[in-house]
Amino acid sequence: MKKKLLASVISLITLAGCSSTPAINKKASMEIQSKINQIELNATLIRQQDNFVIAPQLSIEKVNNKGMFDNTQWQFDGKTLFPTFKSERFECNLSKNECERYTNVNSPFLKINSTKSDYGDTYQERVADGKKPGISATDVAKGGVYLLSVPGAILVGTPFALLVGTKNLVSHGSVWSNNWIEFNHDSFYEETVKAIQAQFGSMENYIHYMASASISYGELSQRNKRLFRKWNRLKAKKTTVLNRYQKMKLASIDAYKIEMSAFDDLDTLKVKLEAEMQDYYSNSTTALLTEFNEKLSKSKKLYIKNQVTEYHAITDLSSARHFIKEYEGLDEANLVGKVQKFVKKTKLRNQKESREKRRLELAKLASWRKILKIGDETFCGRVIEAKYPMFKIALHHPLQGYSDTIWLEKDMIFESKSGCKNRNNQLTPIYNPLK
Repeated sequence: MKKKLLASVISLITLAGCSSTPAINKKASMEIQSKINQIELNATLIRQQDNFVIAPQLSIEKVNNKGMFDNTQWQFDGKTLFPTFKSERFECNLSKNECERYTNVNSPFLKINSTKSDYGDTYQERVADGKKPGISATDVAKGGVYLLSVPGAILVGTPFALLVGTKNLVSHGSVWSNNWIEFNHDSFYEETVKAIQAQFGSMENYIHYMASASISYGELSQRNKRLFRKWNRLKAKKTTVLNRYQKMKLASIDAYKIEMSAFDDLDTLKVKLEAEMQDYYSNSTTALLTEFNEKLSKSKKLYIKNQVTEYHAITDLSSARHFIKEYEGLDEANLVGKVQKFVKKTKLRNQKESREKRRLELAKLASWRKILKIGDETFCGRVIEAKYPMFKIALHHPLQGYSDTIWLEKDMIFESKSGCKNRNNQLTPIYNPLK
């Protein structure tokens, strides 16, 4: 019985291959292929009870959801009609009950097979094997049937209901210890084609729409990127202004989300999306400026408050110079000029005081030198001999290899409080009141 069935299927396939087909319109085929190459958007197949329809929204992004284990919707590549999610076959171990978990997945496309089936091949695997991978421009030009492989009747598959029986075979020594979990790409492709034809009237209409929608999306996307960059440049500029007063952040936005309809008048849709996009960024700009102005006002008040506080805390040149360095680039309280006058006045006063102090020091030193005599302590030692204006000094800390006494002229001698530096018998005061 099985042999007769297989022979019948082969006969049908052979007859189908020998039957007459419409002549290929090469120009039409090339135009269709050109449009197929322009498709960038993805669509979604939705399950509605026993039927399948195309979801109303297209997307440039790949949405995984539950992937091949979903039972309600499956995203597909608009160009190939193959899943955008991971749909490679994999093995499960029967003896470890690894396969049972998949029996509860109520998906019309998920299968458990004892051997690999052709329909489990992904788009990439079919391309690598030289098999028909997806939409064919030639088929569309001929108005042909969009099957990817032989009918599912001759594919070896194990229904979920037979899984327990398969498990029993394993326990009785069957050679099959593993099963294959496969996504039926053929069935998925065919149901997708049916849903497309029901929605668009023909594959050619679908390809034309998807190509046009992809072009429109590309143009809208470029405009979207320009407006998004412009908004972010404005945000960066305003953030720089805020940061001069206080480190503060402004709210961010996401780029406008372009939602392309799977079936709409594209010219009308494009005008609508452009208007919505413009409104989105216009409103976002208004919100940004409102937030900026509020935060700028608060930042300025806090900045001025801190500036005034630091101004009143100035006590000397150091704190005054620090204030000028901190605020001369942004003098919101108009206090830098006052501090600069304070610095100038303080420096003049200090110079005057320094000159007066030096004059007094010199007068005191001159008076001390006039009465310098033997026995007096100097900056480097005691006077032990005098031959005016020369005085012999016994050094407190003589250098090795040098004499422990030295003759100095009166004007080279300083009081003991000045301290002594002795470098190779060259004596200088640590503190010199003449400088």
